[in-house]
Amino acid sequence: MAVRFLCPFGHRLMVPDHREGKRGRCPICGQMVIVPVRNPGPSQREKRAWDAGNLQEPAVDPGVLATLGFSDDEGSASASPGLVTQFTVEETAASPTPSNLAAPPASPLAASSAAPARATIPPPIPVSTRVFAEGPNPEPVQARPAAKPPVPATTTEPGKVFERLDELLGTVAVTQSGSARSTPQGGTPVSVVVSPPPRANAPSSAGTASIVVSPAPAGQVPGALAAAVQSGTAVPASASAPRPRRVDRHWIHTAYWLAFALAAVTLFSAAPAMQHLNLLSAPGWARVMLLVATLQFAYIIWMVLVPDWSTVWVGMIVFAVVATMYGMMLLIAVAASTPLPLDLSSSRAAVTGWSAAATLMNGLMVYVCARVGAAWRDRAESALAMARKGGG
Repeated sequence: MAVRFLCPFGHRLMVPDHREGKRGRCPICGQMVIVPVRNPGPSQREKRAWDAGNLQEPAVDPGVLATLGFSDDEGSASASPGLVTQFTVEETAASPTPSNLAAPPASPLAASSAAPARATIPPPIPVSTRVFAEGPNPEPVQARPAAKPPVPATTTEPGKVFERLDELLGTVAVTQSGSARSTPQGGTPVSVVVSPPPRANAPSSAGTASIVVSPAPAGQVPGALAAAVQSGTAVPASASAPRPRRVDRHWIHTAYWLAFALAAVTLFSAAPAMQHLNLLSAPGWARVMLLVATLQFAYIIWMVLVPDWSTVWVGMIVFAVVATMYGMMLLIAVAASTPLPLDLSSSRAAVTGWSAAATLMNGLMVYVCARVGAAWRDRAESALAMARKGGG
């Protein structure tokens, strides 16, 4: 069975009954709770005190006893109309007497014929006659929601800049000239001077925002600020901002020229199939050739749209597969016996020369794509390494 109770904040909880009397936390608000016991029994201390006789029975109000018909001194019931009904109790043979000992024992029939003894009625249990008025059912008390911590209001005033520096750099002392002196934990004091930019109605040549940093450990200042930290010179505020990647136009133009060469080789390889554009009446080799040329042109368009060394390497793989396919056609035309597959028997001599030329041209494009992709990747990796080295 489960025990249902409420946490201090009014959240409904339900735990197994074997956790009665144990401590825990509310999974919603995290408050400490104690699982109530449904039928609490006396503790071990109370049991030991009761066995030793240290606990006294609770005293009964004399007025209650008088109302119920009991006297304070004798503890016997008295006549009280409407509460207790008195019965006459006759004691028979309470203690043995010499006459009783001398007399013979009565037979069971005589005992049954004798007047029956009346039952002894114990006095009623004293109870309180106080009547409690029933009031309205108390309404459940709803726990107040936890107060949210105050959120500091953000502002863009110039004076808040130094408070932010106090949180980031340490204790900052602001002077009247607008400079701040900071002492980071375990480092050399760093001074930051911030001058406001010039206004539109008051042009000035000395209104550029700059940061003046005193000598500090170079390992703690990234990138272009390291040299300024060692020399103590002023550095523009935008010196540490990341620069956008500059695209090398030379390799972009190279990719365009390579796409033009690949398109020319694709047209040369598919030239014999141009006479059989009707796929219903075209031979098998023409259909295969047109399908391969379509896939090659799709790749070329993708490389033009996304010029990169990775797309050039994909072109190396595509044209390597095409060169392998034309090499297999050359091998079939030379070594296979008639009839040839894909309807090549009618033009076996022409297929041999044409397959050899297509294999060589596609193999040449594979080599060109590999060289261009490798050189382009080396250039990109070296530029990235220089950018990381310059940026710290």
